[in-house]
Amino acid sequence: MPRPSNSTGTIYPAFRGGLGQIAAMREAADAGTPLEMVDGTGRVWGLWCILDLRETQAVFLADGVPRKLEFSIKLVAYGEDA
Repeated sequence: MPRPSNSTGTIYPAFRGGLGQIAAMREAADAGTPLEMVDGTGRVWGLWCILDLRETQAVFLADGVPRKLEFSIKLVAYGEDA
């Protein structure tokens, strides 16, 4: 069985993608859906499953909406050899 990989990230919802990004990742994790991982240069890293996802919200607007979402994620490779 492949070893899980841990990583961290930051989302700025106003910049791109909105507030629903973490919720979408949680839904995929709950469903066990493998997702294609693509980096910022367009390189495809294959299919991965989310094992764990934790979020911290920061830099809030006056109405309480976060402008910055930091997260840690645990992934495992998915595929024929996994």
